[in-house]
Amino acid sequence: MIREEAAEMKHGRWEEVDWVEPDGHGFGTVRMPKAGLRCSQCSNVFKKELLWKDNYCPNCGSRMDKVMERLEELKDATD
Repeated sequence: MIREEAAEMKHGRWEEVDWVEPDGHGFGTVRMPKAGLRCSQCSNVFKKELLWKDNYCPNCGSRMDKVMERLEELKDATD
């Protein structure tokens, strides 16, 4: 059973992307450069500040291998 679960586990990585959300009035959008993280498996985008330490995608469950190294690179690039 454990081997089956391990075989079914998806592996992915976070890709840094722009975050887009509705403006305060609801008539347009606001784009925030490099404020989102996209899962390489399911392509869902999440706000970076909400997922900064998670090592899995909340949508598809993919494990983000080497996530801490990648997130540290992204954080260093924005500092």
